[in-house]
Amino acid sequence: MQSKYTALLTLAFLGPSSAFAGGWTQPEGQHYVKVWERSIIGDQGFFADGEVLPMDATYSDHLINAYGEYGITDLWTVTAATSPLGTSRYGENSTPYVGATSVGVRRALLTGGLKLAAQVNVGYAPGIGETTLGAGTIEGRAYEWVPTVQTGHAAGYLQVGHGLGRAWVTADVGLKANTNDELGLAVEGSAQVGFKSHKGLVASLRIGTYQPLGDIDVPNISGGGQTRYVGFTPEVAYWFNDHWAVGVGFGGAAAYANAAAPSLQIGIEHK
Repeated sequence: MQSKYTALLTLAFLGPSSAFAGGWTQPEGQHYVKVWERSIIGDQGFFADGEVLPMDATYSDHLINAYGEYGITDLWTVTAATSPLGTSRYGENSTPYVGATSVGVRRALLTGGLKLAAQVNVGYAPGIGETTLGAGTIEGRAYEWVPTVQTGHAAGYLQVGHGLGRAWVTADVGLKANTNDELGLAVEGSAQVGFKSHKGLVASLRIGTYQPLGDIDVPNISGGGQTRYVGFTPEVAYWFNDHWAVGVGFGGAAAYANAAAPSLQIGIEHK
C-alpha cells in the first residue's frame, strides 16, 4: 500500500495558478482569462481514512474549465469560473457531466507594497451527470464513484499578496458553505510563490487545502463529493507576448476520499 503522504491525485482546486493572485485586483478595464483541460487516469483511490488502495477498475476523468477576471474599477474586480463539460469513466461505465459555475467580487483593502483584498463567491453545480458509475467494498471499505453532486455554495475569503521584483507570494483563507447537507461547511486556504523571467517564462507553486467541518461517510473516489486534502500544484507558463500564454500544470496531495492518480492540466491564457 502506498503512503497517503506520497501518492498523487487530482483535485477540484487545481486551476490557473496565475488567476489566484490573492490580494491583487485588476486595473479598471483590464482582464485576465484562462481556459484549460484537466485529465486524470488511474486505478487507485484515497479512502475515508486516507489509506490508498487499488480500485477494482480503472478510471478516467476529463474536464474543461474556464476562469476570468475583469476590473470594474482599480479597487473592484469581478470574477467568474465554470466547468461546463466533463466526461468520467469507471470501468465500463461512463457519463458526461457538468461541474460548478460561480461568480465573485473582489475588493482591494490595501494597495501598497502589501496587497490585501476580500472576496465573496456564489455558485451552483446542477448535478447533471450525478450518476453512480461504480460502488462496492475494497478490503472491507465502502466506496462509490460519482463524477459530480448537486449543490449551491457561498464563500468568503481574505487574500494577501506581495510582489518581490519578478517574484510574488500570495495567501488566502476562507469559509465555504454548501447547500448540499452532505457537504456542509468547509475551510479553504492556499499559499503560492511564483517567478516570471524576462523571457516570458512563469513558474509557480501553489499549496492548497480543503478541510470540511463535517464527516466523510462513504468516500466518493472521484473527488466530486465530500473530500479533504492538502495539495500542491506546480505550473509553468510561457507568455508569447504581453497578451497570450500557454501553460501546463501537475498536481499531487495527501487526501481523503479522492482519486490517487496524477493530474495534468493544459491551458491557454489571455490578458
